[in-house]
Amino acid sequence: MGTLRVKRFFLLFAVAFCLLPGHARAFTKTATFQASVTALDACSLSATPMNFGAVTLPASSDVDATSSITVNCTSGTVWSLSLSSGASGNFATRHLLIGTEGFMYNLYTDAGHINIWGDGTNGSITVGGTGTGADQVNTVYGRIFSGQSPLPGAGTYSDTITVTLTY
Repeated sequence: MGTLRVKRFFLLFAVAFCLLPGHARAFTKTATFQASVTALDACSLSATPMNFGAVTLPASSDVDATSSITVNCTSGTVWSLSLSSGASGNFATRHLLIGTEGFMYNLYTDAGHINIWGDGTNGSITVGGTGTGADQVNTVYGRIFSGQSPLPGAGTYSDTITVTLTY
């Protein structure tokens, strides 16, 4: 019987010891998680109208005008600009129209009016760059060709060009 009393004493002592402040056993577990973000390239695009002004018929020389296309992309973003063919459906000669009458003209990437700005097909080229986080202004050079025949009548002629920014 003495051994049983000793065992009870130690059992009560062990339970009491664990209940004393500062002697209770705490259990902990740890886990980890990963924080992340996906940064997307972002670009904005704007374009100004191209106005050739008033032209006296017949035009004895080419009539030139400019427009600008502004691209703003996050730094390091590679981008390119293409222009549609407008109402003519081809890049060789675009048309400023009223109905079916019009002036032949074209759009170029350079002041020398050599490189036709289009979508990279049929002899046209695109313009590209790498974003800096600031506005990048691209000039569009337009030219109405002199010596057109038959001459269209008086009026305001127009064409709609779609600018596409790819990045």
